[in-house]
Amino acid sequence: MIFTATDACGNTATTSATFAVQDSTAPVAPEAPTAVTVACASEVPATISLTATDNCAGEITVEGVDTTVAGDCPNSFVITRTWLFVDACSNETSISQTITVNDTLAPAFVEELPASLTVECDAVPTVATLTATDNCGEATVAFTESTEQGQCANAYILTRTWTATDECGNETTHTQIITVQDTVSPEITIQAKLVLL
Repeated sequence: MIFTATDACGNTATTSATFAVQDSTAPVAPEAPTAVTVACASEVPATISLTATDNCAGEITVEGVDTTVAGDCPNSFVITRTWLFVDACSNETSISQTITVNDTLAPAFVEELPASLTVECDAVPTVATLTATDNCGEATVAFTESTEQGQCANAYILTRTWTATDECGNETTHTQIITVQDTVSPEITIQAKLVLL
C-alpha cells in the first residue's frame, strides 16, 4: 500500500507499507451433543449437521462422520461421531459424540408357558412348542429334556427346559417338571370255562 503526503505548497512525499493478513483463529464450534446409550442398532440416532462460527468465514456447517468400534455381537458396538470444522486457512476445531449400543434385554416367550404337573404314566403331555421375540431382532429357542428314574418303570420325573437366546447371548429359560406316577391297580380278568359232564 502506498501513502502520499502533500503540504500547502504542493510538495509531496510518498512511502509504502506491506501488511500481512493472517487468519490464525480456529472456528468456534457449538456444544457437542450429549453421549447416548441405546439397546439396539436400529435405535442409533441419525447423523445431523452442526454449524460453527468463524471470524473470517462466518458460518461453517458440516455433517457428523461416524467411526465404529465393533463389539461381540450385532447389537454391541460404540460409535464416535465427529464434526470437524475447517476454515479457509486450515484452522480447525472438532467436537464429538459417543453413541454406545448395548443389548442387555433378554428375549421373551410368546406362548403360554407349560406348568409343572403330576400325571399318570399314560397321560404324559406332548412337548410344547415355544417361540420367543426379542427387542432387537430374532431369538432362537432350544429344548432339552432329562429323566430321573423312580422306584419303578412307570414312576419317574421329566425335566423339560426351553432356552430362548438372542443375537447377543441374552437368555430366558423356562423349566417344566413333570412327575410321572402309576397309582392305578391292575385289573384281573378271569375267563370261566363251562364244563359239561
